[in-house]
Amino acid sequence: MKKSFMLLCIMTILLYCGPKSNKVEKITEGGKEVVLNHIEPYEIKGVSSTFSLEQEFTIDMENEDITEIGIVDIYGFDIDSEENIFIFGPPLRSDNHIFKFNKYGEFIKAFGPKGQGPGEIQFPVYLKINSKDELPIVDVYGSKLLIFNKEGEVISEIKLEQNFPIVYPLENGNYLIGRVEPDVSGEFGFQILSVHDSNFKETKEIERFRNNYPLKAKKFKLPQDIFWWTISSKGNIYIGNTERGYEISVCNLEGRLIRIIRKEFNPVPVPDEIKKDALGPFPEDHPMRKKLYFADHMPPFEFFFLDDKERLFVLTAEKEGDNRIYDIFNEEGTFIGRKALNISFNRFNRYGNQVIIRNERLVCVQEKESSFKELLIYKMTWQ
Repeated sequence: MKKSFMLLCIMTILLYCGPKSNKVEKITEGGKEVVLNHIEPYEIKGVSSTFSLEQEFTIDMENEDITEIGIVDIYGFDIDSEENIFIFGPPLRSDNHIFKFNKYGEFIKAFGPKGQGPGEIQFPVYLKINSKDELPIVDVYGSKLLIFNKEGEVISEIKLEQNFPIVYPLENGNYLIGRVEPDVSGEFGFQILSVHDSNFKETKEIERFRNNYPLKAKKFKLPQDIFWWTISSKGNIYIGNTERGYEISVCNLEGRLIRIIRKEFNPVPVPDEIKKDALGPFPEDHPMRKKLYFADHMPPFEFFFLDDKERLFVLTAEKEGDNRIYDIFNEEGTFIGRKALNISFNRFNRYGNQVIIRNERLVCVQEKESSFKELLIYKMTWQ
């Protein structure tokens, strides 16, 4: 009897302390799938969870040959299906706005001229190249949507009745539109993301994110919560709002929610340098010092992007030395790995990609010690 009892105890301890099941936890909320991810990634047989990088070449803004082309800065970039690279110049600072290079970094042509006429752009908002290798651009000052093919030719130019900063044509004929709507109080505004039909009539509001205005708000929290979204190569819309914690929603082309990706995380305290930098410009007796207050922790993530296999890469608040930690999810929303990368990110530049993965190549923008930027192109090898 004693031996049986001891055997039962040992088996219970081994079961409790042994390796946890790698079965992915999922629940249903409101009829929608929620993928539950924990601190440690799932181990999925046959699925690579990390990668190494080998630099292939750079496109350096400090290089005289690049300067002669007319590129003064990298505002953003994109890559088409043939791995041609399109560098977007900063608004109002170039005669042309878009500069095309081939997959080896050789310059091909510049297009998207500055101006007010047909095919010309005054102030561009750059959007994602679609599956047809078409590049849509909103001219905010000209209130129009231009669509260029990969050769730099305008194939469509649509006048916009409302001055939306984001108008992205979806493959089903709808438009994904982003706009800002002020509150009547004047203390805050909303960033609104919605789906509109082919006549620009709103059919579905997807997300509404509140932004406090620092000069008008009675209280102003730092760091602010993060609102971020992107579109996958398969047409799904990924939306993150850190007011809900570490949670990313996935919607289809109609704006209907199809999945929620949720993850546990280790809270990161707000660093003292952020507090110091925020208060630094204001004298001790400045009223802004009474308005500002600091959250206990950083938002769980800062931004995210997708590769062409719909793997999701999320920049967290955690660090490893000077590198930032990215969480990696597969296309089902399962947390599969983490990677420390030295990739800088400017969250205030919403309208230009700063890191892309396509055909197992990682391309990102970095600022050099000289303050010039360069585009770095790496070969990725998954392990």
